[in-house]
Parts: sequence; C-alpha cells; structure tokens
Amino acid sequence: MDRGKKYLAAILLSTVMIISAPVTYAEDSLEPEVSILDITEDTYQSFHDEYIPTNVWMEKEEDFRLLKKTFLVEPDISPSELIEQNIMRHGVTYQFLEMYKTELPGSTETKTVSQKETIATGSKDQNTIAAQAEQTVSYEQDGFSGTLTLDTAGITTEESGRQSYSYTINDSREYTGLASNDPYLVPKEVNKNGATLSLQDIQWTPTGVKPDGSGLPASYTATASYSGKGWGSKVTGYTATLPYSGEVTREIPGKVQYTLVYEEIPPEPVEEKDTVSPLLVSGGIALVAAAGFTGWNLHGLKKEKEQK
Repeated sequence: MDRGKKYLAAILLSTVMIISAPVTYAEDSLEPEVSILDITEDTYQSFHDEYIPTNVWMEKEEDFRLLKKTFLVEPDISPSELIEQNIMRHGVTYQFLEMYKTELPGSTETKTVSQKETIATGSKDQNTIAAQAEQTVSYEQDGFSGTLTLDTAGITTEESGRQSYSYTINDSREYTGLASNDPYLVPKEVNKNGATLSLQDIQWTPTGVKPDGSGLPASYTATASYSGKGWGSKVTGYTATLPYSGEVTREIPGKVQYTLVYEEIPPEPVEEKDTVSPLLVSGGIALVAAAGFTGWNLHGLKKEKEQK
C-alpha cells in the first residue's frame, strides 16, 4: 500500500509541474515582419534627380509617426511633382498627408556692361558727332536692364565712302632769249605735279634791237599758258562708332520651400487563431494516465484486503 501511495504522489507532482509550465503558442507572431528599407535610391525613382530633399526627419504626433521632407525648388516647379506614393521606412508604411509652402525672398544682380552703336556722319570731329548722337541708350539683354551713357572721348570714325572728281590745272611758263617769235621754240606740253598740261597760248615780248641797223628785236621772250586736268577723290561720309557703358541689374526670383508630411499607415489587425499548446495536450494525457494508475492501485488494494 505504501508503494502505491508513492507512485500516486509522483504522478500527481509531475502533472502539476507540466500544467504550471509556461505556455508557448505555436502560432504566427502578431508583429509585422520588419523590412529594413530606408529612403534610398529606389525611393526617389518617382521624381527627377534634381528634386532631392534638403532635409528628412521623423516626428511623433499623439500615437502616429510622421515622416517629413523639405524641398527647395524653382518657382515654376509644380509641387505635385514632389509628392511620392506610399513610402516604406524601417518596416513602416507612410502615406501623403499635407504640404506646407514657404516663398523665399529673391535677390538683385548688378553688373557693368558696355556696348557700341554706329551712326553715319559727315564729320570726323568728336564733338560734332557727339552733338548728333543719342547721349543715352537703353539696355535689355539676358534679363538685365538699365541705361548706358555715351563716352564722348571714345568716339572713333572711319571713311564710309569716297568719290572721284576732276579739276583744271593752269600754269604759265616764261622762255627768254629766243631768236625769233616762232611757236616751235616753245614746248607744247609741260608737267605739273604729275599732271600733263598742254600749250594753250603764247605771248611774245621783243627784247633789244639787232645791231645791224635793221631795227629788228635782238631776241624774244615767250610767255606760254598751259592747261590740263587733274584727278582726285574726296570722302563722302564717315561711320562713327559710339561707345556706351553703365550699370545694369536684373531681379532673381526667390526659390520656394515645400515641406511634405507623410503619416504612418497603421498595420491591419491580424486574427488570432485557436491553438492548443502541445504541453497542455501532454498534461491532459498525463492526468488521464494518473487517473488510470490510481484506479488500478485502488483495485489492487481492495483485492488484497479481501484475501486477508
């Protein structure tokens, strides 16, 4: 009988230890699978490379996590080009929530420029040309604008055309000591400054008296008149180059800063499965076995008493 009690106590102790053991469920974890996908190159494939955010950070609002991105773009960029579809970061999915816009101030760029203008003129005198020219001109180029002033000292001229013309050259020559008043004694052509002149007229002047008593002049002096044409050219006009210079400016519009806010998408709830721990099953089997063994021992004790 003592031996049966010991067996019964051992079985009951084992059963209690099995039942009190920690229960481990053989079911899928309720936590979502974590995929370490940070905002890397693939995240930005939905927009152009130049739209790289200047700042990315996380914030928490109540029980939700917020992902924020700041972009600095030109004013003509549509903010819709910056919005991304669902973003995955550290296993959490975010969706677009709202956007903030801040217009940044622009600036003014200044530089000194020069340009040249030309006019037609009949004079090469700087002061005369300056009086004919515009004293200022407007400048509009590459977004810059301003007023340029004439630099009189820098005015230059060049001939814009020439015209040929002819003129009459007259000359007279005196030939003395001629034996007679014969025209053959006088040259028919002479040269003056490169021009050939032809004999036009001769004036004879007698000089002295012959000693033979004939009363004839001892000699003659011929005054010959010559005439011819000369050729030349003259400037018909000038082209004047007028230098202008001055400061010009242009306005540079400020950029626009957009802050895009993405909110966390809560994970979908996972339904719990009805599961039974293998240890509980083992514990049940042990209890049944203990009950059977106890019954068998009681039956044995009863039978032993009857034999006595």
